[in-house]
Amino acid sequence: MKDNKPKEVGVKEKPGIPTATLINSKKYKQYSKDFLRALLPKPSYTIEDADKIVQEYFSKGVK
Repeated sequence: MKDNKPKEVGVKEKPGIPTATLINSKKYKQYSKDFLRALLPKPSYTIEDADKIVQEYFSKGVK
C-alpha cells in the first residue's frame, strides 16, 4: 500500500549514527557497553537522541 502522506518540503531528517559506533565512542566510555546496548536497541540514533536517553536513565538515581 502506498503512503499518501504529504511530505514537508525542505525539512531534512538528521542522519543517525550506528548504535555500535556510539557505544564504542569516547563519549560513552564511562558507561557499561551492556547497559548502553539495552538503552539503545535501535540500529541508529542521532547524538542528541542517544544523549537524552542515556542522561535520563542515569540521572534517575538508585531507589
